[in-house]
Amino acid sequence: MQCALHPERTAEDLCIQCDKPLCLSCARRLGGGAYCAAHYQPLYQQRRRTVGLMATIGTLATLAAGYTFFESQKTKNVEDQKYGDSKDKIAELRGQLNQDLCNQGVADQLVELLERTDNGAEAAEVLQPVVDGCPPNERLLAKLAELYRDQGAVGAALQACEKLIAQSPKDARGYALRGSLRAQRSDPRAVEDFRQATELDPGNEDAARGLADAHESGIAPCLAAGV
Repeated sequence: MQCALHPERTAEDLCIQCDKPLCLSCARRLGGGAYCAAHYQPLYQQRRRTVGLMATIGTLATLAAGYTFFESQKTKNVEDQKYGDSKDKIAELRGQLNQDLCNQGVADQLVELLERTDNGAEAAEVLQPVVDGCPPNERLLAKLAELYRDQGAVGAALQACEKLIAQSPKDARGYALRGSLRAQRSDPRAVEDFRQATELDPGNEDAARGLADAHESGIAPCLAAGV
C-alpha cells in the first residue's frame, strides 16, 4: 500500500481518523497514534490548549494555597498581638462556651481573660448571648453593663441595667450602674438612682461617689443645696 500523498513511497501507517495511508514523512504522531496532517493539527491545538489550561489551573492553585497560608499567618499574627500568651486558652474557652452556652464558670474565665488582654468589646460580645439565653444571673448582668459602659456603649449598658433592676429590684448594683450612665448624659434621674442604691446598700462606694459627683456637677442643684 502506497502513501496517499506520495505514491512513490510505501505507506507505513494509517490515519486513525480517516484511514488514509501515510508514509513516515506524512504520519503525525500524537498520543501513541498516527494522523494525517488534516486531522493532526486540530488535535494538536486542542492538546496545547489543555496543557496550557492545566498549567494555569496549577498556577492558580499554587497562588490560592499561598494566599490561604498568608491569610492564616496574618490571622495568627493578629491573634498573637491581641491575646498574647492567652491566645490558646481563649480559643479553648471559646470552644467550650460554644458547646455549653450556660456554663457560667467558662464564661467568667473567658471574660476575665479578654478584659486582661484589653479586649473588653469582645468580652461584652461573649457575655451578651449568655445573659440573653441562660437562666437569670444578676452578677453577669451587672458585669455586662460594666463592660458596655467601659466601651462607651451607654445605650446597651442602660438596657443591661434595666434588665438587672427588673430581675433584682433590691440589688443596689443596678441602680448604681444606671445612675453612673445617666450622669454621663447629665440626666437628673441619676441622683435618684444613686440615692436608691445607697438606701439599699449604705456601703456602696460607687453610689456614694456618684451622688457626690452629681451634686458637684450641678445635675441636681436642689438636692445639692439641701432643698
